[in-house]
Amino acid sequence: MLLALLILLFGAPAQGAPRAAGFDVDDVAILFPRGYPLVPVTDQLWPEAAFRDVAAFAGGRDFGAEVRAAARRDPEVRAQLAANPGLAWRIAGGPVDLSDNPLALARANWRIVALRVDPCAGAVRERCHLELRLVAQVFDARGDDRDAAAHLVFRLGDDARAVKPLLDDLWALKELARAGGVPVAGQPLGIHPVLAAEAAAGGGPFGAAVRAFIARHTRGGPSVVTAAQLGAASSEWAFYQGKLVAGAWVPLPITGAGNHAASIRISGPDIDAGFVPAPAAAPSLHGLFARPPGAPLASADAALPWRVENPGRFGGRDAKLNTETTDCLSCHTTNNRIRALKLPASGARAALAALYVPAPGITGYPGDAPLRSAAAAEFTSFRAFGWFAGAPAVSMRTVNEAAESARYFNETVLPAVYGGRFAHPGFECRPGAAAAARRELHGRLVDCLALGDEKFGVCAARFCGER
Repeated sequence: MLLALLILLFGAPAQGAPRAAGFDVDDVAILFPRGYPLVPVTDQLWPEAAFRDVAAFAGGRDFGAEVRAAARRDPEVRAQLAANPGLAWRIAGGPVDLSDNPLALARANWRIVALRVDPCAGAVRERCHLELRLVAQVFDARGDDRDAAAHLVFRLGDDARAVKPLLDDLWALKELARAGGVPVAGQPLGIHPVLAAEAAAGGGPFGAAVRAFIARHTRGGPSVVTAAQLGAASSEWAFYQGKLVAGAWVPLPITGAGNHAASIRISGPDIDAGFVPAPAAAPSLHGLFARPPGAPLASADAALPWRVENPGRFGGRDAKLNTETTDCLSCHTTNNRIRALKLPASGARAALAALYVPAPGITGYPGDAPLRSAAAAEFTSFRAFGWFAGAPAVSMRTVNEAAESARYFNETVLPAVYGGRFAHPGFECRPGAAAAARRELHGRLVDCLALGDEKFGVCAARFCGER
């Protein structure tokens, strides 16, 4: 639908040689250095009433009355209410005990740490839409990150006229970064290279442009707010999501939670106990937690984290794995299970087949805050794109989503809006390799990062003869 509207408004993409270098992963997923640029969570980004609603939900309040009121205004909420007539609209397992993390209850302690742009968000390509997602986290007075995070999701529409203003500004950010002389294309996903340089220098124009980009493209307010918080039981994470209707936040069931509750959480104190409630829909990683120690894994189960990490599949049983088709805990625990259970991508046929492989020229790898960082190794943290224990955290799921977004921009959106063709400007391991060889090489590279405790440059040199 989005592509058809783009073609209708701007014309069909031109054929021929690429006329310009397109986007790479750091152009569409921007992780901020800690404290720069300073972007507070304003009322525009997370309206005060909705902020209070999320806190009340975490505190155990039943939102049944609010859901029924919102259903009169909003067809999505109405459909959820009809599909779940017996659902108690409150958090699963009781309130989140925030006695160890009371800072999460004050807006002043939250700030934006990253932004992501997805040109084709949604469960199926035919009904996808443009989406801007801001990642917010809680920090204490010393500037240390605390265990509470939120996604503020701005659905910017599937109307082609809504695409061009954001695309123009995203392209301007790319050109401003290029003019600064700091390489961005070809760099793995981590702290944005230009923001890192500006932070070290005390500020600069790119950080100011990022702040302006956020201010301009969030004026309509968020459509969805999802949150995750660590309770006083040290391994009990609670995840929940909801939609803003007439300024109020109302919970929606998390995919797979079924009639149990409008939330899902890791049970404590032993995270190997699994998810509460156990997700009813597949694919889910619940079974990789709730299993006897040392129990053998079937090849399909061993491949499951790699399947959940793959955002690029459309159609069939894997109709674009995202929040509409997969429970959020599964998306946030893939790295955890891969490391804990030592599940390689290469050398296992099912895992290798499930693996997401970035297009040649898209740098679909995490940077030198690698997967072995504290955020990946610490089993009580499930940070996908942000900060944990003073270090940047980047999951392979986030890397893959950024790679898929960059590919779709370059192959579909940029040609439709601007004309011509756009090259993927980033890293390619052994250019010209056949598809099967590329998949195997990518699997080895990812295993080197996820299980081998190496940095990207080391792994690329080992398997690609570069860097």
